[in-house]
Amino acid sequence: MKNKSTHLPDYTNVLPEELYSMDVTFAAFILPRLKAFKEHCLPGPEGPEKEEFKTKLDKMILAFDKIAADDVCPRIRAGVDIDQEIEEGLNLFKEHLFNLWC
Repeated sequence: MKNKSTHLPDYTNVLPEELYSMDVTFAAFILPRLKAFKEHCLPGPEGPEKEEFKTKLDKMILAFDKIAADDVCPRIRAGVDIDQEIEEGLNLFKEHLFNLWC
């Protein structure tokens, strides 16, 4: 039986600037994928449930857009309360993470 720890991932391709503000790095990665998901991957026929999920996606997109812009994160790190729209969008993302597939 092989020791799994000998097959560690290669971290040499991670840029140092990606580590400084990982909230912005993650948001910049997630944001275009959420937009593409909304555009191309919403399953099922049109109806109230689909419209409700589109609204939730819009709230997720808004939250990640604000974080990726890096205009709110310095205030959050300084102890200012998190923006309500960001908090709502992140909570929806957490709630629906495993439903985001085509």
